[in-house]
Formats: sequence, structure tokens, C-alpha cells
Amino acid sequence: MAKHPAEVFGYSFRTTLDLHEKGRKKYWCPFADDKCNKQSRLIKYPMGVCSIWRQYNSAVPQAILTG
Repeated sequence: MAKHPAEVFGYSFRTTLDLHEKGRKKYWCPFADDKCNKQSRLIKYPMGVCSIWRQYNSAVPQAILTG
């Protein structure tokens, strides 16, 4: 089953708008309205991905479910 990010820091990973780029540079999470806290063991900065697309549906970010 194919999986890929549905968003990066709350915006489509295909987006290149200035507003979205500024959010990515600051690691800002619009779901939590705070700096992203999702860490990876492979990179030294926040991951920024809370939801993924699967072949038939998408996973909902935990921040939306608890917020």
C-alpha cells in the first residue's frame, strides 16, 4: 500500500507559496498553533508531517482529533 505525506507543517508538500515557506522555515504547526514537536531519530529538526495519504484514505492528524 502506497503512503506519502498529506502535508508538511500543515500545507501541501507541493506548495511553494511564501506564507507556507515561512511556516516551514520556522517549523510552525498550524494544528497545534505552536512549533512542531515531532522528532525523528534521523534528522535534527522537527519532521513536520502529521498526516499521510494511503492508497484509499488519509490519516487524520492527532492534533485535530484531540483539539
